[in-house]
Amino acid sequence: KSPADLQKEGVKIGVIPGTTADLFVKTNCPQADRIELSSRQDVAYYLLQNPTIEVYVDDTFALAQILSQNEADLTFMRQPLTENDLAWGIRADDTQFREQVNAVLAHWKADGTLDQILNHWIPYLKKYEMLRQNESPGATTP
Repeated sequence: KSPADLQKEGVKIGVIPGTTADLFVKTNCPQADRIELSSRQDVAYYLLQNPTIEVYVDDTFALAQILSQNEADLTFMRQPLTENDLAWGIRADDTQFREQVNAVLAHWKADGTLDQILNHWIPYLKKYEMLRQNESPGATTP
């Protein structure tokens, strides 16, 4: 129900080894039982059919996909445990390439290509954004 619940002794938390969520659990939940799962496809099974874990920690987009496939049976804590940025690395001295990348991104944004790409690779993104907007103070449901 809250981030503090994850820090209780013996809470069985599922993670994918080597992820930022795994690092978060190792660092912030030392009294929990950290249980390694081999893939995200196993999460619903281990939560619902073979309750090996009580909670699963992962990045928001991975959770959104898992939840979209199991909406009737699973829920999530809307409060993020942490925030991590995603970025592309470009050599600092390659200003021409950086300008080209920025120009392509601006063009994709303007003509809708960026939305098409995001919808293809992260189909649950719009649903996630709507959920986030609905939990904001003063937000109304459309």
